[in-house]
Amino acid sequence: MTNEAAKPRDEWDLVELP
Repeated sequence: MTNEAAKPRDEWDLVELP
């Protein structure tokens, strides 16, 4: 969750990682 402020789906930020 780096850009949680820019991303509305901060929860998915970790899942997006390869």
